[in-house]
Amino acid sequence: TNTMFQAASISKTLTALAALQLVEKHKLNLDEDVNLKLVGWKVPESDLTKTERPTLRRVLSHTAGFTVSGFLGYGSGQPLPSLLQILNGEKPANTPPIRIDITPGSRFRYSGGGYEVLQQLLMDVTKKSYAELMEPILKSVKMSRSTFKSPTGGESNVASGHLPNGV
Repeated sequence: TNTMFQAASISKTLTALAALQLVEKHKLNLDEDVNLKLVGWKVPESDLTKTERPTLRRVLSHTAGFTVSGFLGYGSGQPLPSLLQILNGEKPANTPPIRIDITPGSRFRYSGGGYEVLQQLLMDVTKKSYAELMEPILKSVKMSRSTFKSPTGGESNVASGHLPNGV
């Protein structure tokens, strides 16, 4: 009962809740270009973003056109990339850069990469670390053994994932 598990894609629901709370407080707008409030990183401009923009509504609904559907994670002892390294596809990130490669709003495509952009947006707007801004959300849903902090290696009772072949 005390084992900690990686939140993985369940975190998208909690992140959406945090974003919608900021919409409710008029700090974000569902239909505004996310680049207007992004500070630490910007969505690169392209021909695909000239007429349609990546909005918060589109990021939340996986229709913003972002690449990188999901993330495999990192093994124990491997260096963890920063959010900016993930967004830019720089080592030690193990995924390509997060970019828009289909016209925003044109279709649904699951994108964990879009939620990485959303993480940067939430941090820029609140001026808090992701773990810090998500702490009240976790408490509100009584997830007392959950955190968005990166592991330090000294934790006990932490579950680890396995590949389909059992490794």
